[in-house]
Amino acid sequence: MIIKPDRLPSAVLFDWDNTLVDTTHDTLRALNAVCSAFNRKPMTLDEFEKKPSLTIRSFLASIVSPSDISAAESVFFKHTTHLELVLMPHAHAVVTWLHRQNIPTAIVSNKGGDRLRKEIKHLNLCHVFYCAIGSGDTPEDKPSITPLLHALAQNNLSASRNIWFVGDSVVDMMCAHHAGCLPVSVSQQADHYEHPKVKAGNCEGLLQLLKEFHNEA
Repeated sequence: MIIKPDRLPSAVLFDWDNTLVDTTHDTLRALNAVCSAFNRKPMTLDEFEKKPSLTIRSFLASIVSPSDISAAESVFFKHTTHLELVLMPHAHAVVTWLHRQNIPTAIVSNKGGDRLRKEIKHLNLCHVFYCAIGSGDTPEDKPSITPLLHALAQNNLSASRNIWFVGDSVVDMMCAHHAGCLPVSVSQQADHYEHPKVKAGNCEGLLQLLKEFHNEA
């Protein structure tokens, strides 16, 4: 079900990978390095994009045996040592616009917390987000509501429909819905979520939606 909000949000929280940053090809390349090292069939781009938004450790657990996960992680991170980050189109514009409007923003990702914050620093966006919560920062990862609620608590915010959580996966939509926040989709994959959500399409659509409310105010 597609819905439309009726006011500017009091805060906007974002997923990271493939919501604000395009990491599809880099991640797939590293995962296929693992597949090669452990004699597994490489994944195609289409197969990868249909996978749920998992932590890397969970993803690797679907490729190798439990005893090989640590070794697989070493191979994976060896192939992601150099940061080759590309912001999604209009991602910088939307987060800086929110920052200028004094609307708090944060990141809630299933990427490892240390790596996540390193990437945000690399892109010079630390001043935009009041916090960045990744895998390992809380006892559970998305779709659990725990990391989202933890991020809200860092700014003394409470979950409500006026808190938007923007993501590219069904996992993100589930997390937002169950936490009591407003799910905002920026991808076709997230559009498949059956519960009420805002369909922004992409970062450009999100920015246009936000500006509409701002112009009406």
